Parts: sequence; structure tokens; C-alpha cells
Amino acid sequence: MSTTELDLHSGPYRTTFTGIEKVRESTPAEWEGYGEVLRRVDEAKQWAIGDWLVDGKTHYGDKLYEKAAAVLGLDEQTLRQFRMLADNMPLLRRRNNLTWGHHREVASLKTIREREDGQLELSGETDYEKIEEFLTWAEKEKASVRDLREKIRKHKDDQRRYIDLANAPEKYAVIYADPPWQYTSGDQHTDESQDTVIGDHYPSMQLR
Repeated sequence: MSTTELDLHSGPYRTTFTGIEKVRESTPAEWEGYGEVLRRVDEAKQWAIGDWLVDGKTHYGDKLYEKAAAVLGLDEQTLRQFRMLADNMPLLRRRNNLTWGHHREVASLKTIREREDGQLELSGETDYEKIEEFLTWAEKEKASVRDLREKIRKHKDDQRRYIDLANAPEKYAVIYADPPWQYTSGDQHTDESQDTVIGDHYPSMQLR
């Protein structure tokens, strides 16, 4: 077989560059199983392209994406995304039971660091501890990419609030106030009785 040919056999199916040839009748289980193979092939393709680009950087440097685009016919933004994820997620950290999309969501997690002036900020370092935590949760709960994205969004919001409070401890996130508003008709004290009930202690305020 030449290097330009693709011929993959799986049960009743033979896969070529131009489609699938059915070599015999399939069973429902075989049909479902091959669908899973196709899904995994698509997942593997994205990882494989990313790993290929990581290696290609050593050969082509800044010309990498131009070369890769000519070979694959993909745009530079997509290629950069594939490479970034493969670079940030080493092979041993990837979960077979989760999709490429799950890994893409967690790849943006960063650690918090302290600057020389004592202020906190998000660092440029990948937070692998949190990545493991979120991937484990997604795997255990069989969470969708959307569910994982929402959980990560909340975590990032919590990080920002923590940094803001740590950098400005004299500020408060919540202010509770109980102004001495005048009661309106129907309340425990009417306007007529306020002068004697409240006014003896402190002046009340109008709403307008």
C-alpha cells in the first residue's frame, strides 16, 4: 500500500479517504462501536495535530503555522489553538474519557502569585493542580463541556474577588445600612406618630 492510501478495517467497515465501504452486514452493536471509533479518531486528530505542531516548532520556528497551513489547509488561529493545548497538556495529563473540548476549557487555568510589591495577581503559570481537580470532577460526574465551562467561570470569578480583597483589605464587598426612613401609611407607625415614636430618639429621613 502506498503512503497516499488509507485503508482501515473495523468489523463490517473498511474506511478509505473517500468514505466507508460496508464489506458485510453490520449488527447494531458494531454500528454503535464504529461511531465511537469515529468520535475517538476526531478527538485524536486534534491532539495529534497539536503534538505535531509542538514538534514542528523546532524545525520551522516562526514559519511553523505557514508551513502547517499549507499541509493541512487549516487557518492559523485553529492551528495555534491546537498547539497551545497540546503544549499545556502533556500526554500523561490527558483523560481518555473526556473530550478535547473538556481539556481546552481547563487549559486556561492559572495560578495566583505575589508580586514584589506584595500585591497578588494571576500568573502566567498553568495551574495543573486545579486542572487535575476539574478533570477528575468532570470525569466522575460525566459533566458536559458546558457544565465544566460554568464551573471554571465561577472559579475564575472567585479568584478575581480573592485578589481584589487581598489587594485592598480596607474595602468591603458588601455594605449593610439601615437608614431611618419615614414609615409610610400602613406600617407599624404612621406619619403622625413618628414624631413621638422615632423623633424622640433621632430624626427620620424622607424617601425623596
